[in-house]
Amino acid sequence: MRKVDDTNVATPKFDSPYGERGNRLYSSPKPPRDLPSPSSFCILSNPRHIQQDGEPAANEPTDVFADDNSQGRVRTKTTKRASRVLIEKYYPRLTLDFHTNKRIIDEVAVVPSKRLRNKISGFTTHLMKRIQKGPVRGISFKLQEEERERKDNYVPEVSALDTSATGLEVDAETKELLHALNFDTIQVSVIQPAIPERAPRRERRNVPGAGR
Repeated sequence: MRKVDDTNVATPKFDSPYGERGNRLYSSPKPPRDLPSPSSFCILSNPRHIQQDGEPAANEPTDVFADDNSQGRVRTKTTKRASRVLIEKYYPRLTLDFHTNKRIIDEVAVVPSKRLRNKISGFTTHLMKRIQKGPVRGISFKLQEEERERKDNYVPEVSALDTSATGLEVDAETKELLHALNFDTIQVSVIQPAIPERAPRRERRNVPGAGR
């Protein structure tokens, strides 16, 4: 059988809009070079990721469904102002629990909608937690400041450290400790520590097969 030399056989060429790659058999057509890649659609579809010149920002995420951390924030002055007024007036009653503050606000205030009430309650709870760490701008605690001054200026009639009249009540071990530390000058009276009585033991019922 004679072998045919097909090296010099010319291959027919067809004009294809996709270039030379389109002439190959079973080859997928090459997309035009003007269209952007599919990955860039995710960036360009969100105007937040486009700069002034139309190019996507380099440091911005490509995921358009990524959370922008805007959920749960209070941006209206109505909610913030109402929360500050409530804290100034009803600070002793408010707590760090959202549901408790929600019921308190229902009692002391008139809020037109449940949604606004929940927003005020949430921001009030947030401010109460911040107050525990330090002062908050825009909130003056007149009641709290007066109570703090009253506690600082309080002088008891009989000092708790004055043991001249009654003396300290200690147990035997504490008296031995004071003697070992050379504090015999302190007047103490030894008392027996109260031992809590144990409740009477319940009788065990004789249940057949229970001890197995």
